[in-house]
Amino acid sequence: MTYANKIHAIIFIIVCTFYVLTPEKGMKVSIEQVQAKEVTTKTGGVEKRVVQTVQTWGKEDWKKKQLHTELAWWIPEKICEAQCKAKHLVSLGISERVAYSLVYSCKNSAIDAVNCIKLGASIVTAESGGGKKCHKNNCFWMGAWSIWYDSVEDSVEHWVSKYNRFWLNQKNPSSFYSNSPDWKPKTRYCLSEYQPDGTHLPYCKNWYKHAWNIFNKLEKLF
Repeated sequence: MTYANKIHAIIFIIVCTFYVLTPEKGMKVSIEQVQAKEVTTKTGGVEKRVVQTVQTWGKEDWKKKQLHTELAWWIPEKICEAQCKAKHLVSLGISERVAYSLVYSCKNSAIDAVNCIKLGASIVTAESGGGKKCHKNNCFWMGAWSIWYDSVEDSVEHWVSKYNRFWLNQKNPSSFYSNSPDWKPKTRYCLSEYQPDGTHLPYCKNWYKHAWNIFNKLEKLF
């Protein structure tokens, strides 16, 4: 092949490549894209992502489209929204009513919703087995025997309101429970605890253990 022929061949390849990669106004959808759409429409979450790929192909340059597609697949796997968080709480032993009420109450009113959820879940687990042993719907044991609520949801909303007013700067269960007689928690939330044998301790070692157990699990999930 002569030098001139090589130049012509290179120009031909460049022109063909440019033609293939340049979107047209009347671009037809390829068979592969149609098949991808047909396969994925059976699973609702994927359908939207694939349809967007087909509809916007001619409106973005190729690199932006590739990035958009990668992000579309990444977001559902990495972000855990309210429904997801509530399901995690239920899977860790918290009752559904408490779990969903806590997540949505924190989400709707708390400045740091995730911290609110993690602390609330830790405390309700320590105080009432995750809302399964509430006394007069008092699942967070605020005021102990003296406070009653009309519903579990009222108990949760009251706790979240207290969190917003007083506990925004508290970041873990050690602010609420102590596992040693040598120090008191900042909030003074729990200062004593009865043991199975009837003895009374001036600190809350079991509540501390239960609260930290679920808090550590939620740290990995959220």
